[in-house]
Amino acid sequence: MRVLLYLLLILILNTSAFAAGDFQDLKFGTTYEDVKKDLLTKYEEGSIGFTDDQKYIWINGYELGDREFDIALLFDNSQNFYAFRISSPKYPANYFEFNVTDDCKYLSTVFKNKYGKPSKSRKPNFFTASSGYVALMNTWSSKSYEIYTGITSYEAEYYATAYVASKKMSAAFEKFREKEKRESSRRASGQF
Repeated sequence: MRVLLYLLLILILNTSAFAAGDFQDLKFGTTYEDVKKDLLTKYEEGSIGFTDDQKYIWINGYELGDREFDIALLFDNSQNFYAFRISSPKYPANYFEFNVTDDCKYLSTVFKNKYGKPSKSRKPNFFTASSGYVALMNTWSSKSYEIYTGITSYEAEYYATAYVASKKMSAAFEKFREKEKRESSRRASGQF
């Protein structure tokens, strides 16, 4: 009986930690238009932006505790919300050890409070943070979500980032993108 109660408690704790993988009250799978409508009721029009192709919605200067970050909500080929990314302000290399790593530690602490203890932790350094790649600081194990914090760069500026995505929706979107690439290259082969 004790074992059954113990297993039930573990199941409840793990389920509640990852039930909040979505952003605020927006669930993964919500359409672009519904997310846009919801956000327009919460934020001033100048603090949020929308893309014409319905792939991104961003929130500038989002207050997360006592700091401000930018949030990008990502949408798949069916215009369904499947992931979000949090980004700190960008800094030149000479601020890497102070501002950038501090912002990453802050995001990691926020994520630890929300998702529990990470399954892997590392200390990213200046040489592992390169444009287009994230030097991971923490990753969390989850059946349903990809969750991490880390540091990356863009145009010689560095910033902390955090990411949460639906694994199922990400995999379907990646499969769609690969199919699009194959079809595009097949069409291109007939153009010369």
